[in-house]
Amino acid sequence: MKISELLDQHFIEDLKLNRPDLNYSNKLVHPVLFLEKHNEVYRARLSGKFYIKGEERIIFTQKNEMDWIYDDDSNIFRPLPKGICKEIQKLKPDSDLNNLSFGEVLNLIRSNQDIIDIKHEETLFSAAKIDASNLHEKNFIVPKLNASLFAYQAKGVLWMNKTLKNLGGLILADEMGLGKTIQIISLLLINPPEKNSPALIIAPTTLLRNWEREFEKFAPSLKNYVHHGSTRSGYFKDFKRFNVIITSYGTVLEDMTMFCAFEWKYVICDEAQAIKNPESTRRENICRLPRKYSIPMTGTPVENSLLDLWSITDFAIPGILGTKKQFEDNFPDDNESANELSQITNPIILRRKVIDVAGDLPERMDISVPLVMDELHAQEYCSIREVALEEYKLAGGLVAAGRLQMFCTHPWLQGSSGNRFDDDHFVNSSSSMPYMNPKLEVTKKILNEAFKNKRKVLIFVSFNKCGEIIKSMFKGRHDIYWNKINGTTPARDRQLICDEFENYEGDSCLILNPKAAGAGLNITAATVVIHFSPFWNPAHELQASARAYRRGQKHPVTIYMLFYEDTLEEIMIERSERRKNLGEEVLLDQNNEQIDLDKAMNIYPSGKQ
Repeated sequence: MKISELLDQHFIEDLKLNRPDLNYSNKLVHPVLFLEKHNEVYRARLSGKFYIKGEERIIFTQKNEMDWIYDDDSNIFRPLPKGICKEIQKLKPDSDLNNLSFGEVLNLIRSNQDIIDIKHEETLFSAAKIDASNLHEKNFIVPKLNASLFAYQAKGVLWMNKTLKNLGGLILADEMGLGKTIQIISLLLINPPEKNSPALIIAPTTLLRNWEREFEKFAPSLKNYVHHGSTRSGYFKDFKRFNVIITSYGTVLEDMTMFCAFEWKYVICDEAQAIKNPESTRRENICRLPRKYSIPMTGTPVENSLLDLWSITDFAIPGILGTKKQFEDNFPDDNESANELSQITNPIILRRKVIDVAGDLPERMDISVPLVMDELHAQEYCSIREVALEEYKLAGGLVAAGRLQMFCTHPWLQGSSGNRFDDDHFVNSSSSMPYMNPKLEVTKKILNEAFKNKRKVLIFVSFNKCGEIIKSMFKGRHDIYWNKINGTTPARDRQLICDEFENYEGDSCLILNPKAAGAGLNITAATVVIHFSPFWNPAHELQASARAYRRGQKHPVTIYMLFYEDTLEEIMIERSERRKNLGEEVLLDQNNEQIDLDKAMNIYPSGKQ
């Protein structure tokens, strides 16, 4: 049908008869459906488009049921095509055009028809981080939270609460170190899950204990339960005794019948890259979980292809990007599609980098990352200790401590004397222990996210050969600058290496021994520091961290301390913290050395993955 055929001459003639004092145009204006957000509600408004002296003008009808517009400037009534109101309603026959969901707005934009133009206000797809930054958080208090939120975190919580009520889902994609976990905990405190409809947090097995610790520390009023391991409950009604259930991706698949027995108020997926594959059984099952609100958490919504983003977004708000086939047809895997797609997904992805919120942050952020050994590593850990204690009798504790420290750094490291500078330890790649482990997995995650955000990284590790193991995780990447400074590095070369690292334009990582590189070097280009293994002496950690966090540093520095819970490493962390607090009175702590060693020999990794 030609648009000229839709002009209703009878309408114009009737108007002229009834209101001869007004001006009427016989020229048809083109219909436009204008999409906007009004008082947190999406709506579509009918309007007409015409040109005056080459300049486009759009005027709204008074109601969507009216097929004419009135031009105040020229005092002219202008007609829209006959029957246009019915044509609009055909686009969304079952919807109230004054109260649309975000998904319905997207469907209207994607609708393929010739009669009506679809336009929208510029701010309709404003980025979530912009929306969040405009929220007022000054008088915002999270009830029963045992912490104070940074301003950007408070804004994030307010934005999540508002967005969930409007859309039912969102993606929390803040950079590592910005506190995604405490924002989620705060959200659950201001809009608490009930015990008949608790929150479900699904995370990699290595992070289960971390979630449990964070709830115990920041929100003890929310009763939580870790559903995992051989002693877990087999009865779904047990879930309803708690506000929060914490479980692993694998456990969800094993206990699907239990998890689908009722509707969860929240389903929160930590490290949501785990559901990026739309064909996987894992994703298929997790998307089946009955839920009111969905929150995938990930610092990397797109790892390999745009389909990753479809998979995660479709979990957050099912159907928002169409079916998988529709998505692949509409968004081929190229830069143009990525830019177009970002315009659609920006409003539902809260993605802030350290540089975005630097004004809210302290100059240095110290983040402890407790890790849980899996059963295989826990068994080997206990075996190493028992063998050393049996073999060396009186000196067994000291020998065991050295071997366990090496094992916790990486199971492939082997040696006896523990002299870090002489490289008398070696990498046994034929070991029966697996190459990847929780510590390497977390390190890879931190490195990937740092590289993505153009942040340079320092890694401190006490065993020189471990650098080779860490670097092997990126063996296919030839564009990364890797180098090392340890006891074997000539003194004259050390600052040259630092200068190369600072000046390299691209992903960069320096692996340093804290004793060799803990003083005298200035590496302010690095804004991420990873302590891969803890230190008995806090002075080493302080000096090492100061390589990046020192005068001349213009950006916040994020410092991660990795350690295995319930192992010698946890005792090392406790001892280091205690000695820091003693300060000049450190000599008073000498009597505790044997106590700490005995404690280290009598702590057992749970191995409950």
